[in-house]
Amino acid sequence: MQTATSSSFLVSACLATAFLTACGSLPADRAPSNVPALRNASAQTSSRFSVIYAFEGGKKGEHPWAPLINVNGTLYGTTYGSFGSGPKSAGTIYRITTSGTETVLHAFAGYPHHDGSSPQSALLNVKGILYGTTYNGGGGGGTVFEISASGGSYEILHNFGGSYFDGIGPEAGLIDLHGTLYGTTVAGCPSYWYCILQGRNFGTFYSITTSGVEKPLHYFTAAPRRKGTNPEAPVIDVGGTMYGTTAANNGMVYSIDTTGKAHRLHYFCCGSHDGWDPVAPVLALNGVLYGTTMLGGHGSACKYGCGTVFALPIAQGRSKYRILHSFLGGADGAYPAAGLIAVNGTLYGTTEQGGGSANCGGGCGTIFSITPSGTEAVVHSFAGNALGSDPQAALLDVNSTLYGTTFDGGSTACAAGCGTVFAFKP
Repeated sequence: MQTATSSSFLVSACLATAFLTACGSLPADRAPSNVPALRNASAQTSSRFSVIYAFEGGKKGEHPWAPLINVNGTLYGTTYGSFGSGPKSAGTIYRITTSGTETVLHAFAGYPHHDGSSPQSALLNVKGILYGTTYNGGGGGGTVFEISASGGSYEILHNFGGSYFDGIGPEAGLIDLHGTLYGTTVAGCPSYWYCILQGRNFGTFYSITTSGVEKPLHYFTAAPRRKGTNPEAPVIDVGGTMYGTTAANNGMVYSIDTTGKAHRLHYFCCGSHDGWDPVAPVLALNGVLYGTTMLGGHGSACKYGCGTVFALPIAQGRSKYRILHSFLGGADGAYPAAGLIAVNGTLYGTTEQGGGSANCGGGCGTIFSITPSGTEAVVHSFAGNALGSDPQAALLDVNSTLYGTTFDGGSTACAAGCGTVFAFKP
């Protein structure tokens, strides 16, 4: 990640907001040292890779954080907006063709308006209506919104931040289960005094109807021991049971039902080689949950570990948990902030740092493949500048082409680039 946007990790993994105090111990300096030599020089450039759009900044969009979705062959996504004081952009909702024609559907107004701002999550398509969340704005703690895929008809369904009880900061997106939407907030407590006495916010799991009736169903807590808090990732549905991750307090993988009854499947222990800080959602494939941790693992090039890919069988839980790959930093990549996708039985993901380019401090990021048995390979190394850097989001498979975004790079209208949309042929 380029120095100018190092705050993107701090906001995501460290939950750096005024209402969160639990993340002060997370590392601010993650730049790899002792960088290994590039194993495959051809990974630096590839005829299979192309930037199809460079964001232009401001209300035209800058810094895409969220994954893309596919609606009848057209891609939809959000941009986070500006970092730093006096933001010139509060984020956008956009659509883009696979050939690179982009249209802004909505530019968030942000503060002091009651519109949302800073969307970090993927959109959800339900019969041509797109549902999403903004991390900030609205009543002060973020929003749930809807917008038609054809453009226009934007509406806020719910404003968070009216109370600790309601939840604050919906960083994750939504899923649809039997006509009801479910999501998480990174902060929120059962009561104001619980938050005050514990000195932190822990996060919620909530339901919301498509008409905007919202209800907190579960509050994440750090007690008893070995409980993860602050869910940054969306849940996924596997046969009517939902599965997700929490990022703080080392992190955990959990299951939860529609009533809010949760069960811990795996607790990431002690910030060690086990991996820790799982900020991305899990992927279910053949009865196994696959996921990434931002930190931890055996990669000694990074002070706190360069991150991992793990596998967790749903039926067997912790006894069969295993790390498939520990990132090494440098050419191998570092800090997998995004979740995985499966293409013909092979998993693909991104790392926000590492790779072969010297254009970014710590590398500009990678696309990697990994088999369910753990054989990993870097298939593309981002070159920075016009070719994009710092991929934060999961990839999207459309007709055997992978589409994704980089948080930085592209147009120079932003200090480190405003971000890109790219295509890659695996």
